[in-house]
Amino acid sequence: MRILGIAGHCSRLAQRFVRNERGAIAIIFSLVSVALFAAMALAIDYVQLTRTRTVLQNALDSALVAAASAKTTGAGDPQALLANYFTSNWRSAYGVTMPTVTYSEPDTETVEAKADATMPTTFAKVLGVTSLSVSATSQARFGMGNTEVALAVDNTGSMSGSKLTALIESAKIMVDEAYSLPKAVDKIKFAVVPFAQYVNVGLQYRSAPWMQVDNDSSANQCWQEYPVTSKTNCRTVTGTYYNDGVPYAGSYEQCDYTYGTPVTKCGVVNTTWNGCVGSLAAPNDKKVIANSSSPVPGLMNRYCNSPLLRLTKDQSTIRAKLDEFVATGDTYIPGGLLWGWRVLSPTEPFADGAPVSGPSRARKVLVLMTDGKNTLSANAPYHEGNDTTAASRGSLA
Repeated sequence: MRILGIAGHCSRLAQRFVRNERGAIAIIFSLVSVALFAAMALAIDYVQLTRTRTVLQNALDSALVAAASAKTTGAGDPQALLANYFTSNWRSAYGVTMPTVTYSEPDTETVEAKADATMPTTFAKVLGVTSLSVSATSQARFGMGNTEVALAVDNTGSMSGSKLTALIESAKIMVDEAYSLPKAVDKIKFAVVPFAQYVNVGLQYRSAPWMQVDNDSSANQCWQEYPVTSKTNCRTVTGTYYNDGVPYAGSYEQCDYTYGTPVTKCGVVNTTWNGCVGSLAAPNDKKVIANSSSPVPGLMNRYCNSPLLRLTKDQSTIRAKLDEFVATGDTYIPGGLLWGWRVLSPTEPFADGAPVSGPSRARKVLVLMTDGKNTLSANAPYHEGNDTTAASRGSLA
């Protein structure tokens, strides 16, 4: 009997515990439900807030463009235009009232605006959150920062005629348009790099530490010539010839020649540097820095185009350089690109370019003007190879 009594008592305690556990679960479920509802309420209002911010930003950006245009051209009051355009573009949603828009000019080439609004909440009110703040900011720069432009210009035989004429005029228009902008003369510089098979850096750099070039020389040399004593069966031979890869029809006289006894002749043979530079062996052929440890090879008895023009802000000097262009020679585009890069660089060989970061930085712009086809490749230091596919890969490196 005593054992049964103890068992009955334990059963009643177990039943009471189950009832207590069910009560605890109900309390926990209630707390979790409140938290879940709060999270859902905030999520819904957050979606509405995100959509409102997008609409606010779009309206402010459009209005600030109008204000910047007015500031640039002087056609109207920028602040008034900002307000008018914003009012026209603003599309209220979710009960948001007209935002407050403020306008400022941090400097003479910048306009800024900020829009602040309040969005009433929908579901978060039950949590005591009746409104949420939303804002957007926008900035427009309408002036020109410091800019350096290198024109790497194809002066090869394939550009002869109307191509080169149009190229020169296009380049002049680019320069004139740039310098027509306000304060451009204080902020923009141009360099010009005419190129063909080689680039001409200019004779004044013969002794520069980044150059490696022999001295000009003259020497007496003798050779044998075989004089023509007679010619017969002369005829005109026609064929297709090529000027920098461009075909053209031509003809020449071909005869059967009879040669006499060789004659020894002597004369002065000159070895001259005309300013033409070649390439280092790969991979150094793509390095922008040229100095005493990695000098540029000067090529003797080679002919090249007008010397390059280093960075300058003198508009008349730039235009005069463009007028020097003459279409001659074959095409090796990587040389033009590399020296275009070098004239913009803050490092040797010229170190004319502004830094790319910091308060005195400048934008760097390299414009390649070409009919776009290599006809030669590099066989360092010369550019006399025939692997034009390799040259095209080099142009894009």
